Amino acid sequence: MGEIVLVRHGETEWNRLGRFRGRADVPLNENGLRDADATAQRIADGWEIAAVYSSPVRRALQTAEILAAATGRPAKLVDDLADVQYGQWEGLTRQEAAARDPETMKMFLEAPSRVRIPGGETLHEAQTRAFNALIRLAAQHADEAIAVVAHTEVNRLILLAALGGNIDHIWRVGQDTCAINVLRIAGARIDVVSVNDRCHIGE
Repeated sequence: MGEIVLVRHGETEWNRLGRFRGRADVPLNENGLRDADATAQRIADGWEIAAVYSSPVRRALQTAEILAAATGRPAKLVDDLADVQYGQWEGLTRQEAAARDPETMKMFLEAPSRVRIPGGETLHEAQTRAFNALIRLAAQHADEAIAVVAHTEVNRLILLAALGGNIDHIWRVGQDTCAINVLRIAGARIDVVSVNDRCHIGE
């Protein structure tokens, strides 16, 4: 039986300011680099990692490369793990996006499964590509532990898919920077073991 150690990337300045990141190549800030080091050490100490996979977006790849150095496994890019395409909202805060399009933002917060982000994608589309990518990786590593580095909404969508949850519940799933989630590969099924673990991050 294998395990997937699903990680959210470290903090960026856009995270800190509450801006939609999407596909923008925003780098980790000082906190993000420090927390990624702590996360990598926790994973290297806790699992025998067979492979490291990452979203190609810079902040995730930076986190994955730190993890790769700690585990001795190169970081491999998986395009389908990239962040949600936020289109016209990329770089904006929720307040700024709401000022431009109040009805769409209201729906995004209250019934996100029904929204196509202006110029971007739906959360269902993002969930389908990301979870299918995870299933493919699980099939390759059925009896091994792998690390996967992605993004807050992508991780939430993966966890909801594994649980059979409704996308409208996405905001109920905690996913802080450098959080560790553990999923177990159980035959054709992926089970959620733990969510949003940050005990390795100091105050």
